Amino acid sequence: MAESASAPLGAKSLITVVSAIVLVGMEFLALAIAAGWAVAGLLELGDIFEYIFMGAFSLLALWGTAHFSRRAWKLEGEHRH
Repeated sequence: MAESASAPLGAKSLITVVSAIVLVGMEFLALAIAAGWAVAGLLELGDIFEYIFMGAFSLLALWGTAHFSRRAWKLEGEHRH
């Protein structure tokens, strides 16, 4: 009986973690694109460098999202036990 009561909590936790990862990932990606656009615009480097900066910052955003997701899964796994 206790296991069936904890099953919805597991699904709820899964949805919460996935939602947090998507939210943080989108924020990181939006920040990366905006930062690439802003840096290239401030330095007046042109469109090519703007795309290069956006790509480089997006890679950092993907790394940050992966790091966040690993920590979120680990924390949620510790919380359930």
